[in-house]
Amino acid sequence: MNSAETIAVFPSGHLNEVHTLDALTTQLQLLFPVLSAPQLKWAEFSERSINEFIQKEKRYGSSGLTPEGSTPFSQLSSGEKRRVLLEELLSSSPDVLLMVSPLKSLDPQNREHFRNRLQAISEHCYIIQLLYRSAFILPWTSRNFRFEEGTGLEETSFIQKTDTLEHSLPDLNTLPEAAVEGTAHLYPSLVKMEGLSLFYEDRCILKDIHWKVKSNEFWELSGPNGSGKSSLITLITGDNHKAYHQPLSLFGRPRGSGESVWDIKSKIGYFTPSQLQGFGGYQNALELLISGYYDSVGLYQLPSDRQARIAREWLNVLQIDPKKRFRALSQGQQRLLMTVRAFLKQPPLLILDEPTWGLDPGQVALFVGLVNQLFAASNCGLIYVSHHPEPGLKPTHQIQLIPHEEGSTALLS
Repeated sequence: MNSAETIAVFPSGHLNEVHTLDALTTQLQLLFPVLSAPQLKWAEFSERSINEFIQKEKRYGSSGLTPEGSTPFSQLSSGEKRRVLLEELLSSSPDVLLMVSPLKSLDPQNREHFRNRLQAISEHCYIIQLLYRSAFILPWTSRNFRFEEGTGLEETSFIQKTDTLEHSLPDLNTLPEAAVEGTAHLYPSLVKMEGLSLFYEDRCILKDIHWKVKSNEFWELSGPNGSGKSSLITLITGDNHKAYHQPLSLFGRPRGSGESVWDIKSKIGYFTPSQLQGFGGYQNALELLISGYYDSVGLYQLPSDRQARIAREWLNVLQIDPKKRFRALSQGQQRLLMTVRAFLKQPPLLILDEPTWGLDPGQVALFVGLVNQLFAASNCGLIYVSHHPEPGLKPTHQIQLIPHEEGSTALLS
């Protein structure tokens, strides 16, 4: 394709990704008639396309994206899923590449790698970026558009150049009572690793990790894609059977000393974007939030009046309609809702893994304000995982995984 363009589209309002992508494709073909040519090869990089490959893997045993014998696509971390899919799409030589926040969840080295790959094809491939934050815009982008369903595409010369916007944040004293009641957690430590090493077959993933997390500590966990961050987290959440016979204690108790997985999970509030694949269904926002009290994917019991009231108060803080179906919410609304859901039962340990993916600047400001206030108002320990540190968050400690051929080591500060 000759004289292709690279454009950026910034959605207005809280739009559902699936509906937005379909409507946006129609608008793009009206604005750029060349994109309607039937012979053009379209490729899509989005949560929708990731989920399609996951479903393919469940149905046929392979996604076709990872080599036989390697880690299945569905079990990769969020960043690794995006890296593998983007590599596949670029290798397919598309004529049109429609991408949602393509560089988010990637470490700096991979972001630079894919910027170069995308620039190399930009002369003959239309690259369309759907972005919630301008920090990730491709630097050679030639045209910028605002997009609103029902209104369509509107070209603009102004793009917000910062990832933080002023936002009307709730005052700490007006947060729902569940956020300010906080009970003391009398564990000597929440997580304690004393020389932990993790192997998959003959390959060492993590080597000699010494790490202790206590109440009232806010840890930022970072490291390149594939360094073992997700593996480290699954050892804590009880989702990794290799935690047994490890020098690992959770909530003051050695792992494998008779506790059940559900004992562990009852003390942890956890959110990672991959959870969104299993949540929602026909539940509305209120039902999904209340299910956080019970650690259930669906709501199968009648909540107390107090639980329902607190959940409604939180939805009012987030400005989300209680009756709106979870799947109809925007990605940003879903992630904010799941963040609050993870905290709702006031767990001793809160783990937030890439929670700001898909949030616009206003939602990021709300997220940062809420997390700082929630942490200040409770005695919990907090582990925040991200490739993109959010300005305004106030971690008290940092742990960085550093890859080596013989396994990633940890640098604490």
